[in-house]
Amino acid sequence: MLSSVNHRTYTRTNQLVMDGAIFAASFAAAYLIRFEGAPPWPATAQLLLWLPYLVAARLYVNWKLGIYRFIW
Repeated sequence: MLSSVNHRTYTRTNQLVMDGAIFAASFAAAYLIRFEGAPPWPATAQLLLWLPYLVAARLYVNWKLGIYRFIW
């Protein structure tokens, strides 16, 4: 029973979603730390513009390197 729950929880799709969400959150946290909790609007706009591309690029590179072929 436990193995079937773990198998459904750790699918490749879930790995991609979790990896992308953790990367996006860490990148946003780095911006908050860099600007001491209040980034100016140009920096926020830059983050919102680039974040989807950075997440997609990271997931693509990890996919091509075979990171998602095994379970964490």
